[in-house]
Amino acid sequence: MQNENKFGAEINFKHYGLVDLKHACDEAELNALEMSEKMMNWDSKQWAVFAYFDYDVNMIEDISDLDIGTDDENIGGRYLLVLTDDEADDAEDAELDSYLEEIIYSEIPEYLRRYFNDEEWKSDNSGCRGENLAHYDGQEREYRVDNEVIYIYRR
Repeated sequence: MQNENKFGAEINFKHYGLVDLKHACDEAELNALEMSEKMMNWDSKQWAVFAYFDYDVNMIEDISDLDIGTDDENIGGRYLLVLTDDEADDAEDAELDSYLEEIIYSEIPEYLRRYFNDEEWKSDNSGCRGENLAHYDGQEREYRVDNEVIYIYRR
């Protein structure tokens, strides 16, 4: 099934069309036309965040104001890391490097560090991006938007 991020299409296997937006906005006393105009300019990361918040129309304004990069974002009171697959791999690698520097190396005496194989340690500890990047709950959440996979980690 192809996933798209435009109205009347499928987002993460959940239908969210104009009619759904209108009803949800009416219930929240929001202007559906204004909300839809904001949403039409969203990128894949913004759509993934909308899905993460279970398509809550009250989040549209906050999501529209985001310029999501590769840093933690405070969205709706939650710190989230929103990444593509390649960005998530890079972030995990950086997280492991940071852990090595701040935790592991500080516990190993200087004269023994040459015996520690950091590449093997990183290899043993990589591949669990949820555990390495989602400090809050250890979960990697996957959202498919416009044939792109976006991962969200709660920090």
